[in-house]
Amino acid sequence: MRLNLFLLSALAACAADFKGILTDPDGAPVANAAIALLGRQTAQQYSTTSAADGGFRFSGLPDGEYLLTASHRSLLAAEQTVFLPEMPYASVQLKLRPVATRLNVTAAGMPQSVDEIAKAADTIDSTTLRDRNEHTLLQAVRLTPGIRVTQLGGPGALTRVLARGLRAFDTSLLIDGQRFRDTAAPQGDATGFLGDLLQMNTGRVEVLRGSGSSLYGTHATGGVVNLVTDATASGFHGEAMVEAGGLGAKRALFRASGAAADQRLLYTFGATHWNVSRGVDGDDRYRNTGLQGWAQWRPTSNGALSARWFGSDNFTGLNGFVSTTGPLPASGDIKAVAFGNFIPAINDPDSRREGRFNAVAGNYLHSFTPRVLVKGTTQILRSSRDNRNGPGGSGFQPRFSNSNRFDGDNDVLGVRIEAGSLTAGYEFERERFENLGVDGAPNAPRAFTAVSQKSSALFAQNQTRLLHQRLQITLSGRWQKFQISLPSFAGGAPRYVGAALAVPPHALTGDAAVSYFLAKSGTKIRSHFGNGYRAPALYERFGTTYFGGNFSPLGDPRLRPERALSVDGGVDQYVASNRVRLSATYFYTGLREVIAYDSISVRPATDPFGRFGGYRNTGGGLARGVETQVEAALTRSTRFQFAYTHARSQERVSAVIGGSLRTPRIPRHTVTAMVTQQIGKRTVAIFDFVGTSQTMVPLFAGSGSRPFYFDGPRTANLNVNHDIPVSDRVTVRVFTRLENLLDNTWYAEGFRTPGFWGAGGLRLLF
Repeated sequence: MRLNLFLLSALAACAADFKGILTDPDGAPVANAAIALLGRQTAQQYSTTSAADGGFRFSGLPDGEYLLTASHRSLLAAEQTVFLPEMPYASVQLKLRPVATRLNVTAAGMPQSVDEIAKAADTIDSTTLRDRNEHTLLQAVRLTPGIRVTQLGGPGALTRVLARGLRAFDTSLLIDGQRFRDTAAPQGDATGFLGDLLQMNTGRVEVLRGSGSSLYGTHATGGVVNLVTDATASGFHGEAMVEAGGLGAKRALFRASGAAADQRLLYTFGATHWNVSRGVDGDDRYRNTGLQGWAQWRPTSNGALSARWFGSDNFTGLNGFVSTTGPLPASGDIKAVAFGNFIPAINDPDSRREGRFNAVAGNYLHSFTPRVLVKGTTQILRSSRDNRNGPGGSGFQPRFSNSNRFDGDNDVLGVRIEAGSLTAGYEFERERFENLGVDGAPNAPRAFTAVSQKSSALFAQNQTRLLHQRLQITLSGRWQKFQISLPSFAGGAPRYVGAALAVPPHALTGDAAVSYFLAKSGTKIRSHFGNGYRAPALYERFGTTYFGGNFSPLGDPRLRPERALSVDGGVDQYVASNRVRLSATYFYTGLREVIAYDSISVRPATDPFGRFGGYRNTGGGLARGVETQVEAALTRSTRFQFAYTHARSQERVSAVIGGSLRTPRIPRHTVTAMVTQQIGKRTVAIFDFVGTSQTMVPLFAGSGSRPFYFDGPRTANLNVNHDIPVSDRVTVRVFTRLENLLDNTWYAEGFRTPGFWGAGGLRLLF
C-alpha cells in the first residue's frame, strides 16, 4: 500500500525562518525524523530532527531555492522544492517512496534528487554510515556498483578505490567538493591516505561514476568520491562512542553540533581515536587520531562565512614485500598459491609509516538575489608521509636504518558565480612536494628534492530543466593552464639537473549529460559523455629514490599528460508501486596515453637520465562493462540492495612478462549485496556481502614481472544495533559488528587479510 507523508509548513514573521509539523498518513506526529534543506545554488545543507510533537524549525536561512526532505527508518519521503522567500506559506504533500530518496551534489555540482541526476551516482547518508558502524569512510562505498575497494592487509594498510575497471589514481577524492590530493604521492592522488579517513563527522558520502574532469579537474577520469562534512541548524546534540574487539582494536569517538546567536552561528565537531595493537599477524600495529569540524557565521541573511577542517595523525606497522618462490612456468599465467609459488608479505619488525594531513578550507558566500550569488573559496592542504625501515626482518633489508619522507603542499583559491542555471568560475592552484632521504650509513649524505607547480583554470556549467523538470541537460567545460618552477636537489647529482622543463600543455575538458524521466512508467533514461585529463604528477617527473647512500632519479621531465574519453548510458526503472528500483548502465572509457613505471625497458645504457627504471609514456588502454543494481523494499521493515558489475579492462602494452594485456588488479565480476532488517522499534540488523572473481597482479620474478592470478574475496559482515531510550533526548545504543563471517582466507595482491573477527560497543546519542 502506498503511504503518504504530510508536511504542513509555514514561515514565521522573519522571511528567513521556516518551520512546520511532520505527520504520518494517519495524522499522528512523527518524532526523530531527519529533516533537511539543501540549497540548490550553495550546496549548503541545513539539518534538524523533528520533536516529539512532529515540529521542526529552521532560522536565519539565506534566500534561495532549496530541496526539502523528510525521512524516518520506516517512512522514507520524496523531495520537494521550496523557494525562500517566494513561498511564505507553503503547504506541501510529500509522497512516500519505499526506496529511499537520495540527494547528490557531486554529479552536477549542485544538489539534485535521485530522479534529477543525469549521471550514475550514489549517496550513503549519515544514518546508514552510523548503522553500518564503518571505521573508515572509504569502506562505506565498497557496496556501490562499479566501485571496488581493496585493502592490502588489516587496519591502516594501503587502500585503493578502483572505479569502472580503471586504476586507483583515476578516482578523485573530494572533501566538501574540494580536491584532496597528496602532491608528494607518486601519482599526486590521495591513495596514500585513503585508509586513514576515519568516520567522525560526515554527513554523507557521494559517489559519481564516470568522468568528472570538467568539474573537478585532474584524477577524475573514472569517478569522484565526495566526503561531505555534517552541517546542522538544530539545537545542541551529538554522540559519544566506545568500542573494543578483535585484532586488539579499541576505538573512541565524540561528536557534537549545534547553533548559537539566534541560529546565525552553526557548528559541528568530531574527534576519534582508533588503536589496533595486534593486527593481522600479531604485530601490525595501527594508531590514528582524527579531527573533523565545520563552522558557519551568517552576519546577514544574504551572507555566510564558513570554515572546515579535516585532519589525521597516524602510525602503521608495515610488512615486507610479497615474493615469488619455487620453479615457475617459463611462460603464461600463474595461479597464485600461498607458500607454493609466492610468499605472502611477512612481518617486518622495524618497518613503519608515520603520516599526517591537515585540510583547512574557508569560503564566503553572498546572495544578491535568490538566484544570483558569488562564492569565494580557499583550501590549504598539508600532507606528510615518513617511511622508515631498518635491518630487521627477513628478505631484502637495508644495512642501516633509513627514512624516506614525502611532504606535500596543495593550496587552492577560487571564485564562482551562480546565475540561475549558469555557473562560471576561476580557480588557482599551487602544488609543491619535498622528498628528504636519510640513510644511517656512515658518512651517507642526505638526499633532497623539491619542486613546485602552479595552474589556473576557468570553468563553466549550464543546467537546464525542461518539461516540468523531467528533462535534465547539463553541459560543462574546463580550461586549465600550467606553470612549473625549477626543481632543487641536494645530496646527489641526478642527470636530469639542467634538463629542459616541459610544461604540460593546456587541458581542455568537456562534459554533457542528459536524462529524461517518464513519470507514468517510473522510467529514467540517461546518458553521459566526457573526456578526462591527468597532468603528470611532480613525482613522476622529478621523483627520486635513495637507498644505501645511493641516489637515483625515477622521473622524466618530458612526460606528456594522460588523456581519456568516456561514455555511459543507462536506465533506472521503478516497479511494484515504487517498491523496487532497477538500474542498468553500460560504460566505456578509452585511455589514449598513460604514464607507467617501467622496470624492463628503462635501463641506464639507453636512458638519457641513467635510470634503472622509471616513469615513461606508454600506450593507453580501455575499460568497458556493465553495472546493474536492484533496490527493493521487501516489506516496511526489510530492505534489500544487490549490485553486479562486469568490467573488462585491457592495456595496449603489457605491464608484465608473458604478454598479458589484462589490466592489473581489476576483477571481471563483482557482486555486492546488503539486507537491512528492522526488528521491532529498537533494533536494526544489517548484513552485507562482497565477492569478486580473480584478479591479475604482477609479481617480480627473475628479471621482470610475471602475471599471478589471485582468488577474489568472499566476505560477509553483520551489524546489529539496539537502542535503549533513556529520555526524549537521550538514547543508549548497544552495537556489534562481525567481520568476515565466512572466515574466508584470501590474499589481497599477496597480503594476508583478517579472518573472522568482531567488535562491539556503546553509543550515547543525545
